[in-house]
Order: sequence, then C-alpha cells, then structure tokens
Amino acid sequence: MAEANGYILVKAPSEINSAIKNSQGDISWETMLQLFAFSGIPESEVSNTTFESHKGSSFPHEGITEHQDFIEITVFGEVWMSAMKDLVQNGKNVQVYGVVWHEYGITDYYALNDRGEYSVGVYEEENGNPDASEVTEEEVADRWVNTIPKEVKEMFPKRFGSS
Repeated sequence: MAEANGYILVKAPSEINSAIKNSQGDISWETMLQLFAFSGIPESEVSNTTFESHKGSSFPHEGITEHQDFIEITVFGEVWMSAMKDLVQNGKNVQVYGVVWHEYGITDYYALNDRGEYSVGVYEEENGNPDASEVTEEEVADRWVNTIPKEVKEMFPKRFGSS
C-alpha cells in the first residue's frame, strides 16, 4: 500500500472534536460518520462518495492536538485523501483545512471555510507522467491558502505562514 501523510485541521462541535481527540492511534469509521453527518452528509449519502470505498476502515494518525476550537490531526494513510476531498466538496457546518502528501508525488490541499467556500487543489509532480498537472504547486497552494480565513492562518502560523 502506498503511503500518504500530512495534517488536517478540523473545527466541529465539541462532542465530535472530543471523539476525534480521544482516538488512540486510529479514528474510527463511526467517528468519521459523525463528522460527515454533522457536515450535512448523512450515512445514506456516503455511498455516493469515494469515502464509501473505505467503509468500515479506521483512519490512522500519528497524533492529535487541540488548538482553541480546532483539532489538528497528523494523518497517515491514503484513506484520508478521499475522505477529506468528499468532506470539503460536499460538507458544510464545519471548517476543514489541510495538506496530504502522497509518496507518488501527489499533494492534495483542502479548505472548507466558515462561509461555505471550499478549495480542493491537487498538484501532481510530473515524474514522466504526461497527464501531470500543468499548474505549478505554488499556484495550487496560493488558491488554497486564499480560501483560509486570516484568523485561522494567524492561529496556525507554522502551517500557513504569517499573514
């Protein structure tokens, strides 16, 4: 299995953040379903997403920290890439920001802000692939970071640089 890692910032209701924060090593499928349901994607609609292909999976992480109303998850595994893409593109009521780097040269950027605006950017290194991204990684990252509210960037200067 290919490896992927990165970080995800989530701002959701305290009961969901607590369930995530109290996860030991992996976040359960059930906890992820709670996050999706709160974001307006009920379990009955999960089957319409790529997230469904991971049904029953756990979501591995390498650490979780809390920053005010946000949970920061150091993610590990490809399962996060499709789950975050679906959550950001189809969700509401939550804030999600993050980046996941895949060992095969793909970087996914995710942002769903408090105004419901979202950005999913994918940058793929060429590595001899003629279908690779024609935009630069800097262009993808700029679009992504411009979706993130100033106060979030200021709260996480190591993740987004100072504004």
